[in-house]
Amino acid sequence: AAWDPHPGLYKASWHSTSTRRGGRRQDRAVATVWNSAPYARWVEYGTERVHAHHVLLRAAQAGVR
Repeated sequence: AAWDPHPGLYKASWHSTSTRRGGRRQDRAVATVWNSAPYARWVEYGTERVHAHHVLLRAAQAGVR
């Protein structure tokens, strides 16, 4: 693995919120999950040189099963 100048930052940067009153008619539960690490976008979607890891996509797909 490459040298990481911020070890543990990505893992520590996960946040979530939830509410019972979501959706257009406020009748659905809603949860939001995000990562505040400055490079989280590139981990999820990749770049021209680095493949995408799709961390959130894989977590959402695993939650449906």
